[in-house]
Amino acid sequence: MTIRTPLFLAALLAVVLSLASREPGAAADATGPREVRVIWTESPQTTAVVAWSTTMGDDAGFVELALDAPSLASGTDTRRVDAQACGVYSGEHDDLSDLRYHHARITGLEPSTTIWFRVTTGGVASRVLHFTTAPADDRPFAILSGGDSRSDRAMRQAMNRRLQAIATARPDVLAFAHGGDYIRNGLDLGQWWAWLEDHQLVTTADGRVLPVVPTRGNHEGTGPLYDEVWARPGGAQAEDWFATKLARDVLLITLNSETATDGDQRDFLAATLQAHAGVPWKLVQYHRPIFPGVKTPGRAKSHWQPLFDEFGVRLALESDGHVLKRTVPIRGDARDDEHGVVYLGEGGLGVAQRTPEAERWYLQPPGMSRSAHHVWIVAFGPDGIAVEAIGVDGERLDTARIPPR
Repeated sequence: MTIRTPLFLAALLAVVLSLASREPGAAADATGPREVRVIWTESPQTTAVVAWSTTMGDDAGFVELALDAPSLASGTDTRRVDAQACGVYSGEHDDLSDLRYHHARITGLEPSTTIWFRVTTGGVASRVLHFTTAPADDRPFAILSGGDSRSDRAMRQAMNRRLQAIATARPDVLAFAHGGDYIRNGLDLGQWWAWLEDHQLVTTADGRVLPVVPTRGNHEGTGPLYDEVWARPGGAQAEDWFATKLARDVLLITLNSETATDGDQRDFLAATLQAHAGVPWKLVQYHRPIFPGVKTPGRAKSHWQPLFDEFGVRLALESDGHVLKRTVPIRGDARDDEHGVVYLGEGGLGVAQRTPEAERWYLQPPGMSRSAHHVWIVAFGPDGIAVEAIGVDGERLDTARIPPR
């Protein structure tokens, strides 16, 4: 991974350069940009969306970019990208009636490059932030995976601090794949605002942001706020499914279990897997589990699982169940260590945890399950995929390796 500025210097520069900086999660200036986030969908080597919120009327605002913090501070070798979308968030909330979203799609980036940026609306700038684009080669890297951050705000904040600690200790962690159910009521702007404020806790002290690869959950339903927060991740039709080539050898397909799992979506899944048949590491993420720890299988089982098996998906990232689980490798309805898919999950970023039904055959050793808040680190390297579940206090709850075929 390319780091153009040493981490200790980056931290110092970020503090000195940004008079508008604030601790992650602190209350934003009421007149300035707030809840800044970065979103990945397709082509994260070259493209990202920077989104933020303001109360600044009709000023769409802009993003300034540079390859290092001093250039951003001096205004030399910088690039400006105007926000292409701006509007009032849907939903009603007495204290947030003038809260607006802003989306700026950034293209033309280089792989494995640290991008320094800040956003400006109404003449007020955000703190200086940065993220690293995805690699185009086979260098090792990692992502975080987890879902169900709704309901218990104190636990959500605690888990976000844990994500921040991981991001601080692991510069190889580049992004955060969220499996859905951010909030309890997807039509409630107040709940979304609280989630976005809490999400700032994931940003490191030196301003490093983990781009989010978002998934729609059942508590988001079909409401428009999800697309306003995440800049329509499924494109203009708001289908909320897409494919992300995380690296030369890694493909992550995000699916929407909250709409029809057959028809157009199944066709998209089949076509995408076929087009990337030669990619050795194929992953999928979606909300409702196919091999759940406590619930019945989602309706996607009959439509998606046969395609997972046929095209060699190695890892499925699931949420919704509110348990920690890792299945044995599965093909069809049986264990298959050589060709099977490992189903990982199942939603521990804040919601109260349930007790898994550990007697289910696919949770037996070498699979596992337990009741524990958690986030998964999914690391890609020459020897396979290493998965590690980390608890709220930083304890290692599970570890396993998925070898190449």
